[in-house]
Amino acid sequence: MQLDSLKRGARRASNNTVKPKTIVMVFDRLEASEGKASFFHGFDAITREPVVVRLNTIEEGLAVVGRLATQNREAALAKLKQQYVGSGEQGRPRPAHFVTVGNKVHCEKGGTLAFTRCLPNEDGSFRAHWAETLAPTAGTACDLVHANLSAEKFTVDGVVTHQVVADIVRPEKAVELTPEIAVPTVLATMASQREVNGELIGRSPFAILRLIDKSDGSQPEGLEPVRISPLRVPVEVVDHDGGGETRIVYRVASAEDSLKHLMAPGEDVKESRDMWAAKAMIYGLSKEPGYPTFKGAGADQTEALHQIVDAVRNGTHAVELIPGERIAAGKATKSGIVKQAYDQNGAPFAYHPIHMNYSPRDERGYVKARYFIPTYLTTEMSRNGSLMMTKFLAADHNTPKTTLRGLATGIQYAPEAGSALDQPEELAQADDAMPFDPTAINPDAEAGVDARLEQSAAALDAEFF
Repeated sequence: MQLDSLKRGARRASNNTVKPKTIVMVFDRLEASEGKASFFHGFDAITREPVVVRLNTIEEGLAVVGRLATQNREAALAKLKQQYVGSGEQGRPRPAHFVTVGNKVHCEKGGTLAFTRCLPNEDGSFRAHWAETLAPTAGTACDLVHANLSAEKFTVDGVVTHQVVADIVRPEKAVELTPEIAVPTVLATMASQREVNGELIGRSPFAILRLIDKSDGSQPEGLEPVRISPLRVPVEVVDHDGGGETRIVYRVASAEDSLKHLMAPGEDVKESRDMWAAKAMIYGLSKEPGYPTFKGAGADQTEALHQIVDAVRNGTHAVELIPGERIAAGKATKSGIVKQAYDQNGAPFAYHPIHMNYSPRDERGYVKARYFIPTYLTTEMSRNGSLMMTKFLAADHNTPKTTLRGLATGIQYAPEAGSALDQPEELAQADDAMPFDPTAINPDAEAGVDARLEQSAAALDAEFF
């Protein structure tokens, strides 16, 4: 009994220690002194507060490498030494590399650096397990968002290709829809353009609708959050670089056309389950009597959809809208992510824990969950005037994963993120149960955007957005 008590006490002490975190810095300068550690100076990319970071020593690294350090200290030290002072692709970049022109991690003033598994020093600075360049030059946007990364393989005209996108949601901007604001809010969320620095840029928006029981904040077990995406319409364009030939591309329609398509689609449109549920929620907020037509729905489905309309109309349930946006990966970024997506230990796997060659449904026919993780996302403007993703990084080593059902919003009745309902058992493992991972950001060339990926990108040149 005494030993058990000691173990529990030690466990509680461990849980009260400072957790390592990721710091993303807009780089200003590197201060190096002979015989001393070099310090990176800049400001936090999100909070804009000044921040100073150095890299761990090998001994300091033991605090953040996980369970292996407590089971076999010598093996952990050997592994860390190989990573920290080794050379080549597997070695941790030296501070001098970041200010050496021509080095693949070179970062100019105003560029963006990421430091993982950081712990505070007594002087107010931080020490980091690893460092990586997210953006080598100034001008790249970096944001902290809830994101899901998706790498999907499909065949077009016999050619295997991939689509890589980041779906980001903004639970902090969630709105409870009312009859007065329902349509204007949906239209604003689904707008196909937004203004950035005085210019209009294209975007691929979507909205998540959740039906919430006002009495306890719960969501119906049989109704998962509904995603509504904009209508895409064919547009004929002239390919001036391809000899002046015309081709058809699909563009995001206006918000008004997208809403009309949802509520009253044409006769040739096959309505989906999400279209039915979204139509029922929005119709319940209108002043229209009766029920809309749910084309293709069976008798039981129609009855359930009528119940949704009634629940919203009589005020027992609220409709919550969470705005979202899809951002496609740039060509070289897509190449690197695709290579990692085939590896269950690769970074993309955490966002969508199924191998891309596996069925997206389990043995019961249910769609397997996609996880939305707080993620640092860097973006740049593409040639066609829309944003493209250049790099991504999960915000913290112990970042909780959640599904769309479990996202917490600022609305009072909203479900708490991380509830037992939405956290699979394997996600509730203790932090020290994580496997030994000396590189929170994989230093392998396939994990980043570098010259080798640029060269290999030619094989993946299909553009989707």
